[in-house]
Amino acid sequence: GRPQKRSSGSRAGSPIKDKDGGTNSVIWLAINITKRKDLEDQLKELSAKDGLTGAYNKRYFMQIFDKEFSIAKRYKNKLSILLIDIDNFKEVNDTYGHAGGDAVLKRFVIFCEDIYGILTCLDGTEARNSLSCCPVHQAWGLPL
Repeated sequence: GRPQKRSSGSRAGSPIKDKDGGTNSVIWLAINITKRKDLEDQLKELSAKDGLTGAYNKRYFMQIFDKEFSIAKRYKNKLSILLIDIDNFKEVNDTYGHAGGDAVLKRFVIFCEDIYGILTCLDGTEARNSLSCCPVHQAWGLPL
């Protein structure tokens, strides 16, 4: 099942003054906005992922890469980028139709995420991933 989240809410209090200007009570209003926060989280996830494959999109990659690059630069770490392209993918679509090609792309993303973690899709059949603290010679030896 879905992990339970802590309820999100908004609270506001207003003092009630007596005739002498002193506070003798407070009215509190609490609103549960858990559903709203869940919808915001879903929207954020949808805006960062490819609708077909579920892989993160180029915009998300650029956000992550900027952070990774800054960290690598600050600590003088190595950073590699893995760019993957499915050759002759048009032949898959021509032979098995777009539904077959879609199935291949979805499986490809799952396969790559199992090996590399977060994967981002660029255009069509290209994908990329940044590999923190990974020198080129180590990135070159990664399985595909």
